[in-house]
Amino acid sequence: MSKTRITGPKRTSKPQAQEAASSALTSFQHPSSQAFQPWKCIPPELAREIVGHLADDVSSLRALCLASSITRSFAVEHLFSVVNFRFGDDIGRWLDILEWTPGLEKVVKNVGLSFDALPPLNIDDSPSDTSVLARALSALPNVRVLKLDLASDPDCDATQAKAHISLFSHLEELHLSAFYLTDTDTLTSLLTSFTNLKVLSFDSIAFDFPHSEGDPSDFDLTSVQEVVISDSYSKHYDGDSCLGRLIEYSPPAALKSLKFETFSYDRSCCLDTMEKYLSLGAATLTNLVLDSIYHKDEDEHEEMWERLPSFPVLESLTVRITLTGEGELAVNALKAPRLATLILRIVLYDEYDDRFDFDDILLGVFPWSDSPASMASILTGRFPKFEHLEFHVCLCDRSDVLLQPAAREGMQRKLLKRLEETGADVTRYLSLPIQWLDERYRPVAYSNETGKPSWQADEETVED
Repeated sequence: MSKTRITGPKRTSKPQAQEAASSALTSFQHPSSQAFQPWKCIPPELAREIVGHLADDVSSLRALCLASSITRSFAVEHLFSVVNFRFGDDIGRWLDILEWTPGLEKVVKNVGLSFDALPPLNIDDSPSDTSVLARALSALPNVRVLKLDLASDPDCDATQAKAHISLFSHLEELHLSAFYLTDTDTLTSLLTSFTNLKVLSFDSIAFDFPHSEGDPSDFDLTSVQEVVISDSYSKHYDGDSCLGRLIEYSPPAALKSLKFETFSYDRSCCLDTMEKYLSLGAATLTNLVLDSIYHKDEDEHEEMWERLPSFPVLESLTVRITLTGEGELAVNALKAPRLATLILRIVLYDEYDDRFDFDDILLGVFPWSDSPASMASILTGRFPKFEHLEFHVCLCDRSDVLLQPAAREGMQRKLLKRLEETGADVTRYLSLPIQWLDERYRPVAYSNETGKPSWQADEETVED
């Protein structure tokens, strides 16, 4: 079973808690010392605070499990809040862990399943199926998030996938990834087990049929508040229209967040599907991410924005800025009177020439428009509530920029210089430093001790 990872949110550290945590870890290194004993009578409130500030430090959490029963109870909540089953023997190992640690199953909130690694379920049995897999998964009563990796297998058995999903009857988030889809029913049948989904995401879904026909299966998406479509593409012009038909058949009542994300140029959701989601969510969306490459030409893109209604409660917009101008077009066409935050995302594909591509984008995108007015004047004129401008840079995980602080600082200096040269006048709105993202659009967290990205630290921990 893969190493459990931490999902506790990052917090602004409080000096007292940091000092207490540092002192506690120092004393733990010397169990025979008198300083070690106070751990056994530490107040639960202080223990929870200390553990919370160390939520992203796996080695410290493991140490706290040994310090005392009080700190262990809180540390375990973070260590096992996320559990991933990736290999064939993970299920048996998990059952062994549960046998030795009664009650651990109650702290698991997020489960990741690799479909290729899981044995088949006996789908003819009742929900009390006594198979090893069913016992392992159905004994997790508090799981609210499921990530199912279907391994891009053309022979994937949708019935088996549905059987695995149905073991989690109280899901609020369902994330489907790496699925090769050959018909609409295969997708919609996976959704029939749930009536209270809040988040639904599709990652790397490949559609291999020309269009959608027939009525979808009976499913309910009315409670969905966030939809993410990432790197999901079609081999045909409108093959991914089934994603649009999902919300036409069962429209979410109050869609709050909508994200279209594409790291690869050849894996973009079609414009027609995007328009369906945007039209449906216009009245309720508060967050919109348009980090995608559009298959249709600029005229059709402009016509789409002309057809779309206003977004009266939208507060945050993220767009990808490129030399082809789709992101700038979206910003300049969007009708959002309450927009307060604009995030401009730069995606760099080449792990060796990131800085050169970055320079080209800065030169091509700024100045923001052909108008003599400053960028600040244009944005505040279009969005009266505008307050924050952020820049996010997405890089390949192998990019040397992510490992070199000097390179990142140099790129930020170039950005500021270009904004100054073009008279952008956005200093009062600009949020710094640049936010660095990995190729799955996740913020890159750096260790305070080593300065290395979090995933590199995790790899070293596993090797140790």
